[in-house]
Amino acid sequence: MCCISYPKQKRMARWRAEVRVQFGSEESAKVALASLDVDEELHPEVVRRDMIVADSELVVRFASEDPKNLRNSVNGIFDMIALVDQVFQTEFK
Repeated sequence: MCCISYPKQKRMARWRAEVRVQFGSEESAKVALASLDVDEELHPEVVRRDMIVADSELVVRFASEDPKNLRNSVNGIFDMIALVDQVFQTEFK
């Protein structure tokens, strides 16, 4: 299992979300994690983002006190995952 964790918030977040994406292999999921980790969370003081690889699955967890910032972070990760997938599809056929 591989993981990236960001500094913990001082209090328990009210809003949470989890995104799970299945890749073809654990190696592909790790490449995706490394690619996504380059892009820092826009508001790390408001939204916490943790990413792990479990087998061939990328798991991204979010926590926030503010639902709007949480939604923006989740939408952003979907955009980035779509881009990573597009690169996989064109480069690793």
